Amino acid sequence: MSSIQPRAHTLIECLSRPDIQRIYMHDPTAVDLPTFNRHHGPGRFTFADRALTMAQPGDIVLVSRPVPSSYFQYLEEAGLGPVPEHVLVVSESEGVGLTQYLSSNTGRLVDIAALFQPGKRPVLSPYFCTPQTEIIADFLSELSACPVSIDSGSPESSEHANNKAHMREIADQLGIPQPPGEAVDVVGGDYGPLHQAVERHLELTGKVIVKASLSSSGLDNIILDSAELPEHWLQQRAHVTSFVVESLLPFSGSPNVQVWIAEDGSWSIHDTTNQCLDQTLTHTGNEFPPKLQSGNLTDTVTRLTAALAEQGVRGPVGYDFIEQEGAHCPYFIEVNARCNGSHYASAIRDRVNLTRQTAGLPPLGCYRSLKNISRQSTDFDSFRKALEPLLYKKTGGCGVIPYNPSGLAYGMISAICIGPDTESVSRIEARFMEKTGEFN
Repeated sequence: MSSIQPRAHTLIECLSRPDIQRIYMHDPTAVDLPTFNRHHGPGRFTFADRALTMAQPGDIVLVSRPVPSSYFQYLEEAGLGPVPEHVLVVSESEGVGLTQYLSSNTGRLVDIAALFQPGKRPVLSPYFCTPQTEIIADFLSELSACPVSIDSGSPESSEHANNKAHMREIADQLGIPQPPGEAVDVVGGDYGPLHQAVERHLELTGKVIVKASLSSSGLDNIILDSAELPEHWLQQRAHVTSFVVESLLPFSGSPNVQVWIAEDGSWSIHDTTNQCLDQTLTHTGNEFPPKLQSGNLTDTVTRLTAALAEQGVRGPVGYDFIEQEGAHCPYFIEVNARCNGSHYASAIRDRVNLTRQTAGLPPLGCYRSLKNISRQSTDFDSFRKALEPLLYKKTGGCGVIPYNPSGLAYGMISAICIGPDTESVSRIEARFMEKTGEFN
């Protein structure tokens, strides 16, 4: 186990180091996850422009679609985002994602390298690190004659950390409480062992959750109250050869803890938020501060992070837990060794407060993020016109900050409601949701 100790840094300190210029390439399709890519592949709803609210002045952001000038104007009014000239639209005309396209199109990499700032060390910040990510970093290093590092560990270490079966084994070794369950391998299309595992773990609560070991956004999860796995569900996941089966425990909260592992293996523990989940346990947002019932998670997170750092994992990491009323400590659920939804929200909050501090204004300490809210608007101009009175401006006291504007082309947008206390955040959220309903 690594002897490197954690550092006490905030997320904004990690993101705004004066010696680093980040190139954000937040492409969730970089890893070949067929179910996810069916929903979010090229030509479909993308997440790349979420990084606009995480990027600091001087950083570079790579996106899949043009960002409307009105959104850049709004970011400036809110005190967020990079300069528009540092946002590059990467073509998807070949029907491939950002990472795949850039790894074989050196011409576009020339444009990226031309934006490197003298005296700053370029760091590629991917959503997932893959072998293609390393190819891109190597190309950029050759073009700029400056080593380009990656905000991540190796592709192998990232894949292991994101593998639910692998992390269940690591947590077992560390003695960290988890819901009763097991990992199941599917060999030669034989689902017998999977059905048997479901039947075993139904006995505790009458419900189980089955999860593909490698998956994203809960798209390869299913909740069951019987031992029958739907045949069509399995057929759609014929590519999955490893699952995790767990008893579905009743819970009162779902903490998410943000961590950043630095290049030297040290780490910083940032916010703990509460995840907002719908009836299918799909993530719909985060709220800060959380109301934890089980005490401090620092010791558990420290042990998990030390293990990941030892395996070579670097960059942003998020840990998910569930809490039960009366339980001594939370149950560990999974690791997402990448930017979590909560990282984007906390980055917005930190940047807002940095701008407010410069202006002599008090900080805003609470937020609630809302993921993929349905909207009738299909462009940011009409969205802004409808919601203008609620939008946060850098001299305001609270408001809504929209992000992922490309989602509007599909009738959806994400947002963060931010304010000085939970009551003001609840009020602005209620007004936002009411106004959204009026225009749907």
